[in-house]
Order: sequence, then C-alpha cells, then structure tokens
Amino acid sequence: MAKVDDKKYCFNGEYLTLNCKEAEMLEEWCLLNFTPIRSINDRHSSYGLKHIAEKYMPSKYVSNADMKKAMMAAGFYTNNDKEQNWCFNISEKSKAFYKYDDFYKDLCYILNMRNICLVLEY
Repeated sequence: MAKVDDKKYCFNGEYLTLNCKEAEMLEEWCLLNFTPIRSINDRHSSYGLKHIAEKYMPSKYVSNADMKKAMMAAGFYTNNDKEQNWCFNISEKSKAFYKYDDFYKDLCYILNMRNICLVLEY
C-alpha cells in the first residue's frame, strides 16, 4: 500500500512538488471533478489526470506523485500501486473529462473558501 513520508516530502518513493495549501486545493479539486465508481477505470492514469489538473491549478505544475496523493486523500483507490502510473475508480462521466468553464467556477470556489486571490491569464 502507498505510504506518505512527510519528512522527506515523498509519496511512495516519489517527490512531491506542491506546498500544503496547493495540495489541499488539488485534493478538493479532485473531489469536485471526479466521480467515484466501484471498478477501476484503466482508460486514465495518474499521469494523464495530472495534465488535466495542471490546467486549473495556480502552480501550473503537478507531479505524478502529487496527483496520486491527492486522489488517495480524496478517497479514491487504485489496484496497481506498484506501478509508476496508477488508475483509479473514476467515472468516464466525471466533470474533469468535460471541457467547459465550470472548472474555473470550481477553482474560484475553492480559492474563495481559502481567501486566496488569483489572477487568471487568458
């Protein structure tokens, strides 16, 4: 099973890049944008999911380890935690797989909850 070593800023042997606030924002974004299902969806790996999340995170870079940690913290599970890229129990109908402006609304909601000001570049 995956383990977090906070002293080394390491998750399952991989380095984390997000600070605590950014990691919490990513976890909340995962909760808002991925719908859990019973089975593992092997169409999307943590590596692909991180690229989707990067479009909506203020830091603009999310490591594979950050994504895996956020998904696990959000309550999703994997069946391949020995692999580099993990698949999770997420629905193909999840909001994250649709391209529309609700992502920004969700991100703004998270930022407002944390009293963080962000200027979005277009």
